[in-house]
Amino acid sequence: MSHPSRRGLVPLLATMLALAALRASAQPPGATVESLLAYARQSNPEYAAMLREAEAASARVIPAGNLPDPSFSIELRDITRDGTISPTLSPSRVGSTKYTFLQPIPWPGKRSLARSAAEAGAEQSAQAARASWNDLAMRIKVSPCRTVYVRLVAATPADGRIRLRRPEVQPARHAVRDRPAGRAAARDRVHGGPDPG
Repeated sequence: MSHPSRRGLVPLLATMLALAALRASAQPPGATVESLLAYARQSNPEYAAMLREAEAASARVIPAGNLPDPSFSIELRDITRDGTISPTLSPSRVGSTKYTFLQPIPWPGKRSLARSAAEAGAEQSAQAARASWNDLAMRIKVSPCRTVYVRLVAATPADGRIRLRRPEVQPARHAVRDRPAGRAAARDRVHGGPDPG
């Protein structure tokens, strides 16, 4: 029979191990360039504003080709009936009432032109959003390179030259030119001195 305190300890340990494994597997934003790009796509306010502007511009395309709003008006004439009654705003008690309903009809082609202009504005807003994202993504991708550059500049000596180590390899033309001297040096090592003749 197991002890009562041990029964609660096993699930507690299993939970702690699972949480530790979850923390170890979850990478914080910035661990990789791709994670930074995903985080920026979700939470950058400038890019979000450009996307909303593009959505608004695309929503304005359909209404741009509609007919203008109609208007309705009421005109009350002779509100005192030539001075026989006190002024009134009741249409049944005035001398005459004029009702007007206006629906402006644009010239042929104006509605399609307005729709085309709205489509061009929507495309321009979408391109501005893409350009904003490309600029942001470029800045994110270039930042590791800038970090390396800053480290190189910080390690630069006072004369301003960045010294890079070259591999000690002779080009082939120098090896051919120096071959007789190399043979003479090898002969000196073998014979113990320069060749007299």
